[in-house]
Amino acid sequence: MSDALFITFAGMGLVFAGLILLWFLMAFLVRITQTKTVNKSEPEISHLPDLSDLEGNQKRKATAAAAAVSVAMLQKTFLNYKHEEKGAISPWQASYRSIQTQQNRSIIRRKDHPYENPGPHRG
Repeated sequence: MSDALFITFAGMGLVFAGLILLWFLMAFLVRITQTKTVNKSEPEISHLPDLSDLEGNQKRKATAAAAAVSVAMLQKTFLNYKHEEKGAISPWQASYRSIQTQQNRSIIRRKDHPYENPGPHRG
């Protein structure tokens, strides 16, 4: 029993030592491949505009415009897509649906499935 515990702890120790070694190796490679010079002449790109220099009325207008754009973007996403109930499906959709039904049937039709192959029971 003590041999099994020793092997278990030795294996766990080697695994953790390997993980720590890989961690330090990745950190070392990041440091040596990191660029040393930083070019400050390019302006920083921010996703949000800086509203600190605007006055109260301009801030309200900017906020209203941002809200209107976000609502418009949400309405144009595919999440709100309404499928036509009586519309004809395309040939691509028909072929894809037939492939799916064939795959689903092949899962059910197995050699020893009791409902599809009602033969004598094998003992």
